[in-house]
Amino acid sequence: MAGDTRTTVYRKPKVYRALKVKAATTDRSVSELINAAVVEALREDAIDLEAFEKRAKEPSRPFEKALEDLKRDRFIEPRHHKVRGARVALSPDEGSAAYHRSYSGVGPKPTSLRKREALRPRTL
Repeated sequence: MAGDTRTTVYRKPKVYRALKVKAATTDRSVSELINAAVVEALREDAIDLEAFEKRAKEPSRPFEKALEDLKRDRFIEPRHHKVRGARVALSPDEGSAAYHRSYSGVGPKPTSLRKREALRPRTL
């Protein structure tokens, strides 16, 4: 261990016990296990940085734009916003705002207008 730097590492007791068990079962020291984990984390960081550098000149697209496209194409539905503790529908498909404001958050959630229409018995 000549040339190694001594340092203090604070670990949770359960993590330390697990490290000691692993060290005993693999015939390695706790220091060797910690060094190997740190080196592996640094290696992964180097790989990530290399990938970022390779893709630095690629055009980027804002996340907000991607979300707008998904909403426009109806892949995701708008969520309810809480306004002073009340639930308010964001789209006309979700039913009346009064219906959603009456929902207290206890019990089953109110069904959207579309779902209510689909579940309504139909007469021929």
